[in-house]
Amino acid sequence: MRPFADISSPLPVADIRYKPRAPRPCKLDPFKPYILERVAAARPQWIPASVLLRELRQRGDEGGYSMLTAFLHPMKQPITEEVTRFERSSPSRWCKFRSSLPVR
Repeated sequence: MRPFADISSPLPVADIRYKPRAPRPCKLDPFKPYILERVAAARPQWIPASVLLRELRQRGDEGGYSMLTAFLHPMKQPITEEVTRFERSSPSRWCKFRSSLPVR
């Protein structure tokens, strides 16, 4: 058996490699402008995928939940809430309390 590089082929090696595929149409394609419009109108809030799926079903979509969530995932922004920290002004209170605990 000869190695792959020795095989004589009418095509150059670069032409044998697979090319990137064109995206296939999906059931969600006709409704993507509506989804983008709804997501933009709701910002900074987020519309759950289940609510959007219900609206799309009323408009005639036959796609599934996972297809919709896969489309929405890159658009979802992480929730950033402001955190308030409470710190004690004097750690000596804790030390005094801790020293008064019985030692086992």
